[in-house]
Amino acid sequence: MSRCLVLLCLAAGLACSPGEGPAAAPGAPAPVSPRGTVVLEPPRIEIGDTAILEIAVVTPPGWSVPALSLPEAPEGVWILEVGRPVVEQSPTCWIHRTRLRVRARRTGSFRWPALQVEARDERGGAHPITLPERPFQVVSVLREPPGPRPPFSFREPPAPGSPAAPWRAAAAGALLALAAVGLVARVRRARRPGPVRARKPAESGVLLGRELEAQLAAAEERARSDPIPAADQVSAALRSYLSRRHGLPALTRTTEELARRPTPFALTTRWSSVVELLQLLDRVRFQPHSPGDARRLVGQAIGRVRREVLEAERSPGEQP
Repeated sequence: MSRCLVLLCLAAGLACSPGEGPAAAPGAPAPVSPRGTVVLEPPRIEIGDTAILEIAVVTPPGWSVPALSLPEAPEGVWILEVGRPVVEQSPTCWIHRTRLRVRARRTGSFRWPALQVEARDERGGAHPITLPERPFQVVSVLREPPGPRPPFSFREPPAPGSPAAPWRAAAAGALLALAAVGLVARVRRARRPGPVRARKPAESGVLLGRELEAQLAAAEERARSDPIPAADQVSAALRSYLSRRHGLPALTRTTEELARRPTPFALTTRWSSVVELLQLLDRVRFQPHSPGDARRLVGQAIGRVRREVLEAERSPGEQP
């Protein structure tokens, strides 16, 4: 939070600086222009992580700021908690702060919308203040590998008659010769017969189904007292089943990333239902719910996994 405090201090320092208006009397404190800012720390959030959003409004001493009317959260985050307003008082200005805790839910670039705030002076006069929008980014937990880089940059050819032209041509010829030698060596290594790797046999759908059913039963029992950990258990069990049964990267991809993948052939008619199940479990895990609502949603998810995954994939000859 040190970076957030530094930014707020800078904003307060700018706001507490003299504003445009009548000059102050000699020896009196400079007048303060009411203004505000929005700070999100950190501005780059990994999906699933939480962050703190601070709304700070700076006014002259003695002014008040009514309770903020917050907009709907942008598409990339959920609002988990809204703190009570706090006023930091100093002889030159007052800082009215409201803190929100948010959780990232979708990757991409987003903007916290601009806010309209109305401050009131000591006589009750209204002073509208506009807080500018705040850009932020939600990134995946996976690190993208760096792309290939050329060994040297392209440059314009030297002017005719330049003394450096023959040396540059010679250097370029040497580099091309070394690249050709390396390419030949690489092709030869690729043609050498290597050890034959045994293909991993597909895991039995019956055994995987029994493991998933056992996990669902355990989560059903756990949901009576701890629905959120039970939702975590159901989500992990379903993702493990999809990974081992259908070879999907369900353990290393977010629900949004899985939804953007092409529909798996073996799940052509049920892929949308599987994605909806993962989204339902994510809502239970990451959005605030009452204990009763959380238990109800976990039970609903467990029932759907049994019907739409286990029973749908069980062939007539397989025994449960």
